[in-house]
Amino acid sequence: MSTELYYFSGTGNTYYIAKKIAHSFSDSKLIPIGSLNLESPVKTNAQNIGIVFPVYFYDAPKIVKRFLEKIELSDQPYVFLIANYGAGGGNALANCTSILNARHIGVSSTFSFVLPDNSIIFPTPKAKMPQMLTDADHEIDKTIQSLLNHEKGKLPTQKIATHLVSSFMQKLSTSYLEFNKLNIDKAKCTNCGLCSKVCPVDNITTSSTYPQMNHKCEMCFSCLHHCPEEAIRFKHMKPKTDYQYTNPNITLKELLRI
Repeated sequence: MSTELYYFSGTGNTYYIAKKIAHSFSDSKLIPIGSLNLESPVKTNAQNIGIVFPVYFYDAPKIVKRFLEKIELSDQPYVFLIANYGAGGGNALANCTSILNARHIGVSSTFSFVLPDNSIIFPTPKAKMPQMLTDADHEIDKTIQSLLNHEKGKLPTQKIATHLVSSFMQKLSTSYLEFNKLNIDKAKCTNCGLCSKVCPVDNITTSSTYPQMNHKCEMCFSCLHHCPEEAIRFKHMKPKTDYQYTNPNITLKELLRI
């Protein structure tokens, strides 16, 4: 029985979940959503289809929702959604379920995990991270058994209050904080090119001087957390130290393949 896990990951949490689940199925494939051409239908005939993603501002990343509008299935596979977050899941799973239902694609089950947040504004305290990672590991193991058994669960529903909060947060992040318009501190940047290599949507172009930010940022913050000189910032970001986070179970080499 073939299994395909489509995922979007910036700092490794989502990739870790997807990788661990993929290893539990005998015939599985990991597919980064950022590598797909979403201008055309994404066709699959897999019997098990998982979509794994982080939660941004109580919702799924925009690229994930665009992907859900493009995926085309054959027959009636076992479809499951998995979200992960540091603060709250909001309507992310419910919104994704709704998109698929509107396209007559049934979702069999949804799951969510709490992992350290890569937020710069509300970061997870370093002291709490080890236990969070351990707890998540146990929950992932339990979820894997449910997936192998093709268990079905109660699907989430959208909440109006959460939608309003999410909309406000998204507007604040783009119009005031400008999370989607990251800047290069030229006094710190060494033009190593790592930011371009870790960007899952190829939003950063290298040049002979400094990296150039383009206009398709998904606000995953992979570049910001991986920059060895801490030279990437967004508007109104106060200078901090020790703010960078990447999942400790995932190597940089693995993320470069995302």
